[in-house]
Amino acid sequence: MTRNHLNKRVNSTGRQRIMRDAITARISLESDTPRLSVSVDLDDLAGLPPEAEVQVDLYRRSEVESFHLGTVGDLRVLEEAPIERFADPTSALMRVKVTSPLPEDEGRLLAAGDKIRPEAPSNASADSRGLLPFRGSDALEEQLWRLEIGAEGPVVLMNSRLPSWNATARSTHFVALVYPEVMRQIARWVAEGLRDGETPESGGDALGDWMRFVQSLGISLDSIAPSTTDEEITDFADSCAEKFSNKAQILERFNQLMEVEE
Repeated sequence: MTRNHLNKRVNSTGRQRIMRDAITARISLESDTPRLSVSVDLDDLAGLPPEAEVQVDLYRRSEVESFHLGTVGDLRVLEEAPIERFADPTSALMRVKVTSPLPEDEGRLLAAGDKIRPEAPSNASADSRGLLPFRGSDALEEQLWRLEIGAEGPVVLMNSRLPSWNATARSTHFVALVYPEVMRQIARWVAEGLRDGETPESGGDALGDWMRFVQSLGISLDSIAPSTTDEEITDFADSCAEKFSNKAQILERFNQLMEVEE
């Protein structure tokens, strides 16, 4: 390796850059639970301690799920590791981190590669953009799910006592019976933002993305104004749920599923 080539891999803090072509990552959706496979080649990086920890983070906004690949001296390939925090991880990004093993320097980043998009199946949903993260929760008691809308936008909490909450969230039954209601609740949040004067450009990442999603259903945002009543917001939310159900062919998919089970 030439000196100039090495310099391009090291920033002013001494942290080395893991190049994109040194990382192979793939997401599989063939089973009920999505799975991640990753291999990392660190041979081109100089001076990394053999005991340094190697970790992969799959992330989307504030959601993060971490996977350990061992150490620099004992680097493992991640093979079909189950992804638990993302019902649909195809829009998530990935970072690879190498951290110092020294007690006085523990956790310092020695090398990193970021904003890596794992390969996903070509038949993954084209309009699935990670708008709606799912998260396991121990606080739902007997409820199967609950929609929460916070600073980071909507998230569906799934009861972690389910045998596989991730598989449940991806099942046709759940999609058909729950998603229209989730859409209705999110549409109310969108309408309330519009009534407060927010726009797709001013509403922040989550609210702006959901406003654009509502537009993609063929619904005009201009129908909501500062003078819009709560009843009109309810009508707007109902219309969004209806348009979403039509686009996703909810009834047809559910009927087909019931025919198979008879």
